[in-house]
Amino acid sequence: MIKGILCGKGGHGIITLNQIIGVLASDLGHDVISAETHGMAMRGGSVATFIKIGGYVSPSIARGDADFVLSMDLDEALRNFDYLKHGGCCIVNTRLPFEFPAGFRVMQLDAAAEARRDFKNRHAAGQILLGCLFGIFADVFPPGKIFPALEKNRRILRDAVKYGIARSAHAPS
Repeated sequence: MIKGILCGKGGHGIITLNQIIGVLASDLGHDVISAETHGMAMRGGSVATFIKIGGYVSPSIARGDADFVLSMDLDEALRNFDYLKHGGCCIVNTRLPFEFPAGFRVMQLDAAAEARRDFKNRHAAGQILLGCLFGIFADVFPPGKIFPALEKNRRILRDAVKYGIARSAHAPS
């Protein structure tokens, strides 16, 4: 169904975001497989996770084959951009606008600033980006079904996810 990369630096919550997506997709009845790679994560090193939702047998994703890249950091988005397939979607937390190659859907937003401003919680940035992902891939994550499934996870700020879903309406198609 969909294949994606979540990336950022150590401390950005990438592994947690991957787990949230995986548990949610599983609760919605989808098969899920994922893997993670990270370097010196404790010191702000690169962290990337691969996730596949659907009937896949291997967690690895070939370059040019991912449906999405969700990144907490512009540098990491650029580092992992070559995994994105033509027409795929890159959702990136950045305050610096960047010109990405044509042929891709790119949603750039300063989720970190929006999280601090609107939710008084820096951890909400990742959940805003998750909301964007859920909105863009609403066929896999129907809004009417995701919130009941998210209720059991107390770490989720539902308002931040809703905010991200609303922001995804402005994503390039």
